[in-house]
Order: sequence, then structure tokens, then C-alpha cells
Amino acid sequence: MSDKNSKIKTPVKLADIARELRRIADDLEKQKFATGAGLIEVTGPTFLKTRSELKGDSAYFSLSIRMGLAGAAGENPPEERPAGTAPPRKERSSGSGEAKKVKKEINRLWKSLRRQIDTKERPHPADGKSLLRLWEEYTLFAEAAWSDQWRGCKGEIERCLRSAAAGDWPEAEAAAGEVLRLTKDCHRQHK
Repeated sequence: MSDKNSKIKTPVKLADIARELRRIADDLEKQKFATGAGLIEVTGPTFLKTRSELKGDSAYFSLSIRMGLAGAAGENPPEERPAGTAPPRKERSSGSGEAKKVKKEINRLWKSLRRQIDTKERPHPADGKSLLRLWEEYTLFAEAAWSDQWRGCKGEIERCLRSAAAGDWPEAEAAAGEVLRLTKDCHRQHK
């Protein structure tokens, strides 16, 4: 219904919840999913978990689904939603445990890449592919306010990897410096 970190201020009717779940189900049948970045194409689920419990006088239900991004690069432009339908909503939080794990692995791979560039050592291709794959995975967690900057930073990482693979160290260092600049700028604006 909304970001899991936000609280519902007014009572929600069960019929409204059912309508929202049907909308999500309809999108999933078309291999689409609404995120802060808009409607994106997804592949089959790689993870599905449901949980329900009773606490006091309340019943709780949660549904978690992990899906892959469609397309080789995983970059599908957001689509416009038809008039009269709910706007895209952020279904996953950048502060969730899963997001933190992905971001931690991104940081580990990025630091390793930076050390290799500093020592003029060509990075292992599998590490570069892993970094880009994780970057795309984390895109699902990106908040709407900074998702464009996140995607732009990926382009600089790709340039850095290409340059390092070719042994063009000045270009690789320039791209790595641009990633650092973009990251600091984004954190200053949005954190």
C-alpha cells in the first residue's frame, strides 16, 4: 500500500486493501511492478514469502516477493500509468535489511575496484559484472528523489570498468573520481 516505514493516518477499508492487492496482481501478471521509479518490467520471482500472525486484538499479514529486472541491462524506462489508476508507489525501503546487505556488498566491491585502480591492476571481469548486477538490484530500493542520480552513477562505474580493463588508468581514475563526486553530492542533497 505504501512505504513500510510510513504509518497509516486514517483507517483503511478492507475493500481498498483488496483493490490495491488486485492492482499489484494485475501488474505482476503483465510482468510489471510499480516502484518509486515508475512501472518497471520484471522477470519471474526468485523469492516469495508470506507471514501472518496474531498479536493481541490484531492480525498481521506480510507478503515479500523478490523479482529480477527484465532485459540484459535491467534498465527499462518507467511507463506512464493509465489515468484513474493509483500512482506508482515505493514498495521497498532503502533502509530495509535486504537493501543494507546489497549496499554493503556494493561498497565492498567498489572499494576493491578502487584499490585495483590505485595500483594499476586490471579488475577481474567477474567482479565488475557482480558490481553492476548488484547496482541494478539496488535500483529497486532507490528512492524516487535520487534514483536518477543512482542510474547516472552506474554509467560512470561502467566507464571506470571499461577504462581499467583497457589499461587507460587516467580515464579510469577520472571516472572513479566522478563516482565519488556524484555520491557525495547525492548524500549532501538527500541524506
